[in-house]
Amino acid sequence: MSFSGSVWVIVPFYLLLTFVVTAASEQCGSEQGDKPTLQTLSEELNKTEGLGSVGGQACKAKRETGDEESEENWRIETGLDFIRENTMLRIDEDLYFGLDEYSKFRRDELSLLELVRTFIREVKGVRALPLGASATVLSGDDTGGNKPAWCFYPYQLKNLAQTEVIIYEVLRDFYWSVLKKERKGQFLALDSYLKDIEESSLRAITYVEYTNEKKNSTFEDREDPYLYIATHPLLLYRMVRRFAEDLQPILLELEEYEDLISDLYDKANPDLVVFPNHDDLTDALESIKRIQEGTNLNTLEFATGKMDQLQTDIHVNALHALEIGAYYFTAGHFAYAVEWMYYALNTVSQSSVIEKYPIIERFFRKSFDHLVEVHNQNWEPTSKNYWNLGVFHTKVTAPFEPKSYVLMRQIMKDEAAGLRKTLDWNWSVNVNFMHVCAGKNLQTEEERKGLKCWLQRKHNPYWSINPLKMEILNRDPPVYQIYDFIGDKLIEKMKKAAVDGLERSTVVDRNDHSRSVVDTTRTSSQVWLYDDRENGKFLLPLTYRMELLSQLTIAPPQACDAYQVASYGPSHHYAPHIDSFEDTRRAVAKGNRIVTIMGYMSHVKAGGRTGFPLLGVAAEPIKGSVVMWYNLKKNGAERDMRTWHGGCPVVFGVKWITNKWVYYNENFRNFPCGLNQDE
Repeated sequence: MSFSGSVWVIVPFYLLLTFVVTAASEQCGSEQGDKPTLQTLSEELNKTEGLGSVGGQACKAKRETGDEESEENWRIETGLDFIRENTMLRIDEDLYFGLDEYSKFRRDELSLLELVRTFIREVKGVRALPLGASATVLSGDDTGGNKPAWCFYPYQLKNLAQTEVIIYEVLRDFYWSVLKKERKGQFLALDSYLKDIEESSLRAITYVEYTNEKKNSTFEDREDPYLYIATHPLLLYRMVRRFAEDLQPILLELEEYEDLISDLYDKANPDLVVFPNHDDLTDALESIKRIQEGTNLNTLEFATGKMDQLQTDIHVNALHALEIGAYYFTAGHFAYAVEWMYYALNTVSQSSVIEKYPIIERFFRKSFDHLVEVHNQNWEPTSKNYWNLGVFHTKVTAPFEPKSYVLMRQIMKDEAAGLRKTLDWNWSVNVNFMHVCAGKNLQTEEERKGLKCWLQRKHNPYWSINPLKMEILNRDPPVYQIYDFIGDKLIEKMKKAAVDGLERSTVVDRNDHSRSVVDTTRTSSQVWLYDDRENGKFLLPLTYRMELLSQLTIAPPQACDAYQVASYGPSHHYAPHIDSFEDTRRAVAKGNRIVTIMGYMSHVKAGGRTGFPLLGVAAEPIKGSVVMWYNLKKNGAERDMRTWHGGCPVVFGVKWITNKWVYYNENFRNFPCGLNQDE
């Protein structure tokens, strides 16, 4: 598959360079004589020092001797402008040895995603770093392993958004006061960088500040514009992309302006924080993929900022969609790759620049056609294509109309729903989990009978004056959601106690149940708060309320775990799992986990439900509410395998939760067995 990805880009670049050479030869025909061939182009590229224009040495000489107006006219007439005016396509000699050498030596070394990024750099006028180079202008040195995993910590991303605004202000002032005055060079990459942040992060800041003023929000209720950037998946991606791809090459070009670099160090990064790199950009792309796959978002809506019924004023442009589509292609999810490339092609086709330069549309169309071809090659003519859900229900034919095609996982919905009560793990669990995470209720009419909300005043006099706001989400096994159970002040105190100690969550190692490891199946961050320690005494009232709710013993340390507080940023999730232990050795001291009480400590703008795929229902993340369910059967010995559940991907925002797990040994008297040993 990597070979076909390389072939894809060779054809467009032959086409692209053919048109570029034709345009350049028409402009410089008197100097060069006959039109240059691909072979002569390759030779010219090898002669050129550094970043050369594909027009050849004669055109280069003409631009150097002509005035600025002639140079501008030459660039426009050559037809190399892309999405923006004043953006010139350039070829990096360090990456392309010339077309013949590229096709011979580079085909298998560069993935499609890398080639797309190369194309985007050329379009935006970004100088590619030398192969193997590690640029550290302004950024700290990551050789000591001190680089944050940016996309896993939303509050660090919030600080990064604040830092970038400072960088923007310094570069903007320098751009207008120095570069425009001196008229030195084109600095196209800097111009593109400034425009990108203005139409994304700065646009979001303006929107949030306006909304805060309009609502007359108090200080406590005001939304943080920088956290908004850090938790919006498209804003996050665009910000990380600027740091990883655009900023370093720009700063390297500006190193001669020592006062500027010094000013940036002092104002933006005095602590030498290590900025995001390509690993973080991959994480940001993976976040988009996980959100879309996990919640079944429509591609064309997602690309224009609509997420889970919430419309935002943020979108991605054709170049972003090109990269996202290439990432899906690399991951083998060809249907989404086709949809993102269709969005890119459609966006480009509607641009006025295409009227002058049809080569651009042809490049995108050729790319789209190739992804369609690869999709069709990987499509299997069977309705039981369980393990290749990244395709449409049928092969793609022209003309492509997105509404006419349905993802295979959508086609599998009814069959998966019919298998959801199967207790053994199978393919349907993931499909059903995706649908409940998207807000679909899969319960039958019979299962929904008797589900209700009520005020609970029984079981303890305390509830007679302060009744519980109960809702039953499932009857057998029972799953309850209780609203307004945790107060706002306590929530803020818990979050304040937890935020500085957050570390990546772990899961039990599949090969060694005695150890825990970081894994992509669980991408949250967490910390433990102990109500039996001096700094955790403020949690005891909540513990006692949980005892009254569950009618179980919880306060003694041997009866439960400490409070696990977890934070989920955009795309963060926890794959379906069961809270009770499979390895009985872990249950020797306290017994197994009999009950889970999970509290929501924040509202989530979109996504973030807790899905029960075998039960066909999901709990909504409503701040202050708790969800309670039983992990063991009434006999206290067997795990209830119907309680598979997982944390659905957060689409937009931050989800805070707290978990309290209660154990069997201290509660065997409070948890009576049923009359049937199999209950």
